[in-house]
Amino acid sequence: MNKRQLIRFGFTLIIGLWFSMLNPIKTIAAGTFYVAPGGNDAHACTDPAAPCATIQAAVSKAAAGDAIKVSMGIYTSATDYVVYVDKDLDFLGGWDTDFNAQIGKSIIDGDGIRYDFWVIESVTVTVNSFIFQNGRHGIANLGNLSVSNCDLINNSTDDYYPASGIGNSGSLLIEFSNISGNGNPNYSRGGGISHNSYDGKTVIIRNSTISDNNAMVGGGIYTNGDLVVTNSTISNNKAHEYGMDGGGIRIAKGITTLKNVTIAGNESDAYGGGISISGGSLVMGNSIIANNMANNSRDCYSSLPVNSLGYNIIGDSLGCVINVTLGDQLDVDPKLGILQDNGGPTRTYSMYANSPAIDMGDPIV
Repeated sequence: MNKRQLIRFGFTLIIGLWFSMLNPIKTIAAGTFYVAPGGNDAHACTDPAAPCATIQAAVSKAAAGDAIKVSMGIYTSATDYVVYVDKDLDFLGGWDTDFNAQIGKSIIDGDGIRYDFWVIESVTVTVNSFIFQNGRHGIANLGNLSVSNCDLINNSTDDYYPASGIGNSGSLLIEFSNISGNGNPNYSRGGGISHNSYDGKTVIIRNSTISDNNAMVGGGIYTNGDLVVTNSTISNNKAHEYGMDGGGIRIAKGITTLKNVTIAGNESDAYGGGISISGGSLVMGNSIIANNMANNSRDCYSSLPVNSLGYNIIGDSLGCVINVTLGDQLDVDPKLGILQDNGGPTRTYSMYANSPAIDMGDPIV
């Protein structure tokens, strides 16, 4: 480098440093906060050896983009919410006492009088490895929420919205999770999940089981927006109120898509023990709707055509208008076993050796 080049380089470097001082680029690394039953909310909670005692205290200390690690134990609060989330955060439960490994699930308990977990509008939140139980509602989501490897059990609402298990009006992903035993037969639309979206937000459910929930309408799921369910089971849910319907799913609006889904053992006091469609549309492929009960149209009730992607089994097609295509089997017993642990993340149905569903699906769907 000659003298002129060296001077030019030095001048450029000085100008660059001066410019950066006037226009600093701030980079803040995401932090991690820790929560354990033996903790103390007076701690900074950034050291696993000195955690918070409550999840809400960690939320209040964290900044957007941070992670909150929660060790195994039971967490509650004295307010209306066990956890109220007003910023982008990741919640990771089920840690051992030293926060070295996730070995189980942490429990958020509403004591029957408070919300377990509330997510406000416009924030993005993930939760992994939690049990939400005994809440007035399990989860209420108005933002963008991802739920993975979680259980929602024994949550019971005393009003009409949101649902007992998950009440949603935002964007929601549920995977590898179990939603079971939620609801109140005298209240709510959607004992397990209620999706009420008026601005195009979608609920995606995959590799999950929704079972033994109950509500006035939509015992398992009530949807008033777009819903996509894949590789999942909807079983033993009930819609109680006479004149209401949809033991497994009630579709009121939006597009519902089912792929590789089993809807069985559900019950309605009116129409559509398995599924009822009063508005919107249903698209389904590689799915089974059978062995459900209702006063009318046991498995499927719809005045609107169901759009088949093929290879479906409907045990009782009475009351269900379906555009039959390749591989569909109507009014056929799928010969399902019992809902049990078959080695996956949640309970599923096995099939008897003579089931007409064996080797009759389309792997592309």
